Amino acid sequence: MLIKKVKRVVRQWGHRLGVWEDWEQLPGVKGGEEQSSKWYDSVYESSVHYRQEFYESSYYPTWMVIADRLMASGCDSVLDVGCGPGQFAQLLRFYGIRDYVGVDFSETAIAQAASRVPEYRFCVRDATRPVAFEGLGDSFDAVVCMEVLEHLDDDLAVVENFRRGVRCLCTVPNFPYESHVRHFASADEVLGRYRQFFENLAVLRIKGTRSDSEVFYLMDGVKS
Repeated sequence: MLIKKVKRVVRQWGHRLGVWEDWEQLPGVKGGEEQSSKWYDSVYESSVHYRQEFYESSYYPTWMVIADRLMASGCDSVLDVGCGPGQFAQLLRFYGIRDYVGVDFSETAIAQAASRVPEYRFCVRDATRPVAFEGLGDSFDAVVCMEVLEHLDDDLAVVENFRRGVRCLCTVPNFPYESHVRHFASADEVLGRYRQFFENLAVLRIKGTRSDSEVFYLMDGVKS
């Protein structure tokens, strides 16, 4: 918690100096609240959704868009931040991605992911911490961070931790949920919050599968 508070103070001073916008004023509709790793452990243990094969998941169409983009660029190594129980990793394994590391702060998610795709490496890490990705290597072709940032009070700390020069593909939703700290009403809101961290950031609107109004915004850019 101390690290998060320090980062927030730094951002506030950065705003006063004209370096950053005040993080509290960045776009994003406020919603639920940040949950603990134990809360997610319980979700992963109890939810049938996370025991499905990757192609059965409601997220499958979104995952396919990201996997296709990775393959089209010749990507062969991926760091997956907030990997959950390994369903997307399972898809990448099917696609033939050689080198993959998945991190999540839920021990249950990591255990399930390691069981699902034993060929890949999975680690329990808190992505908001400055040392989150130490020891994992620095030569990944891409960072993937899907449906993670909206769950975190200090989402910008995660983005700041991405290595400079690496391609990043991240998704955020347009709908509220009890663990969504924020959600986004438009691609412009997504750009308003995150473009300061990326070069040539593009936002793609992906239609969800669970309702006519559900949308996922895919950010694709290079960390600056």
